[in-house]
Amino acid sequence: MLLQGIDIHGMNLLLDPKIFNYVILILYALNVIRWIFAGSWTDAMYWVGAFWITAVVTFGYER
Repeated sequence: MLLQGIDIHGMNLLLDPKIFNYVILILYALNVIRWIFAGSWTDAMYWVGAFWITAVVTFGYER
């Protein structure tokens, strides 16, 4: 099946909802770096906040 995915330690990488959060965390971190280089600390702090909220949801809850 196409959506079978890759199993690592019993976790299917394509079907695990936390994988989406990991991708989003990486994108948020890249946005922080981008806005720091652009000189906008306000925008960088916005993305830091988004990063922390997503990190708490991803790692703070056992689901």
